Amino acid sequence: MQSKSAIQAFGVLLVMACIYQLSFTWVVKVEEQKAADYGAGSIAKETYYLDSIKHVVVYDLFVNQYTYGECKEREINLGLDLKGGMNVTLEVSVIDVIKSLAADQEDTLLLKTIARASEMQMQSQDDYVTLFGEAFQQLQPNGNLAYFFSSRENKGEIDFNTTNEEALEFLRENTDEAIDGAFEVISARIDKFGVSQPKIVPLETKGRILIELPGVKDPARAKKILQSTAKLEFWVCYNNREVYNQIFIPIDKKLAEIQKAEAQLAEPDTDGDSTKVEDLFTVVEPDTNPGADSPLVASVDGPDTGLSSDLLKLLDSVGSDTVDQQQLSIEEYRKQSPLLSRLQVVTDIDEA
Repeated sequence: MQSKSAIQAFGVLLVMACIYQLSFTWVVKVEEQKAADYGAGSIAKETYYLDSIKHVVVYDLFVNQYTYGECKEREINLGLDLKGGMNVTLEVSVIDVIKSLAADQEDTLLLKTIARASEMQMQSQDDYVTLFGEAFQQLQPNGNLAYFFSSRENKGEIDFNTTNEEALEFLRENTDEAIDGAFEVISARIDKFGVSQPKIVPLETKGRILIELPGVKDPARAKKILQSTAKLEFWVCYNNREVYNQIFIPIDKKLAEIQKAEAQLAEPDTDGDSTKVEDLFTVVEPDTNPGADSPLVASVDGPDTGLSSDLLKLLDSVGSDTVDQQQLSIEEYRKQSPLLSRLQVVTDIDEA
């Protein structure tokens, strides 16, 4: 009886463990069905939906919570046979690796050797580096491979005393490093792609990598991710003086004119003279000379502002670096420079 009870307890635990593992597959299926309903036949929309919930909690077990991405990792792996998907074989260009190591990539003998090795590869299972060495021996029986790869970059590894066997070993090491680097990059990209339990296997044939992506429904997107190259961009930025002269000053002048026009329209018309709003504005051209000194306070054309003539002359004649703001009240200064009076602009930074 005791053994029977133990077997029953073990059976119950086994069933619970199976249900626990299968529950992740069930949750994933539910979310994928929601994505299919959202996409309404559009693979792009379906993929967008699944990507958007990758880090969203979709399974709450009270003691623990799981996101869609975590559930996807724990679902049962059906493989390509049961689930379908995509099978890809990628090949690292060993030719490009050899050219990158050569001192002169346009050397005639080097190009002939590469062409001969490529022809031999069609009828051989040997790795490309071995075929490259054989092709060189056919073209130059007494030649030295170090002639191709003796350069400043390869100093300490290749010189004119290096034998052909050592040169070929040097090429194999660099080729293996390139393949390992490609393998790591592809693995990282597939992890971001969101495929559950992908298979990435380097083949015995040097330079080739087998990739199996179960459940992939958008081959074009997978191809784009696998074949995309890294891109680094540099942008030229404006310095402070350029932004100050070409943007801040014209805006400040225009704001001053707008405020002045609004103030005049708000005043009662005692002379019966009507002034149009467009007549109060003047065209302000941006200062295209970043090196020139620009005034902090812009002079404004138009009707009398009520300021004294001496003060107006001071505003028109004094530059931004010499304005004595203590001669103006804060209120008047803000009227004349509504933007710059509220900014602390630094334009004296040394340019590298």
